[in-house]
Amino acid sequence: MNLEAELTRREPAGAKLHTGRSRNDQVALDTRMWLREELCELADEIHDLQLALVELGEKNSKVLIPGYTHLQRAQPVYLAHHLLAYVEMLERDYERLLDCLVRVNVCPLGSGALAGTTLPLDREFVARELGFVDAHEEPMICENSMDAVSDRDFVVEFCAEARHALILNMGRTNMFTPRPVAIGVHPNVPTIAAALCLVPSPALGIRGTLEIAGHNGHSFWGEQISLHGNGVTLGA
Repeated sequence: MNLEAELTRREPAGAKLHTGRSRNDQVALDTRMWLREELCELADEIHDLQLALVELGEKNSKVLIPGYTHLQRAQPVYLAHHLLAYVEMLERDYERLLDCLVRVNVCPLGSGALAGTTLPLDREFVARELGFVDAHEEPMICENSMDAVSDRDFVVEFCAEARHALILNMGRTNMFTPRPVAIGVHPNVPTIAAALCLVPSPALGIRGTLEIAGHNGHSFWGEQISLHGNGVTLGA
């Protein structure tokens, strides 16, 4: 209301700001727009991680590492092959997020408090202006006003998809075991991070140390991850 008052002070037409709108459909709108932005950023970050893994694989295309199953050495594998497994996993997460975006990116404006309005609103025009369009640039609007102002399914769906990606990427198949419980990896520990911790472990007999941004030990903040083991440097 402060915004409306200030606009009206500057321009009388500001008094019409609330025309045909309700806090109910505006809150629903804000939630969808915020979540849409966050979802797209997360999808972009997943894509960036995929590209980084591919690049790391290309730089170390000749590096061989022991492949493990149930903590037993099974077959020699290329490091690149192992890294590309994560790329495939992340691709499914990426696709699930985009599928979720379809249900997030729907405009509820015009629904009013719960039963719409008698004013001749152009809901499709507003939807286009706010970016609520499909792949063919057609406006996406909520079809039922009562559902539009009460729907929070898309929030729950996003949380489920984010948790799905988190848990699966934390406990998916790695080069050590297809079952995280077999090595005691808690589902809250990312698979890639778990692998980085296990590789230099004396239990695996792979001599080496992890260097992250030029530092050893418990400092895990930095821009570069290097693995030195058996005379091999990865990611240097």
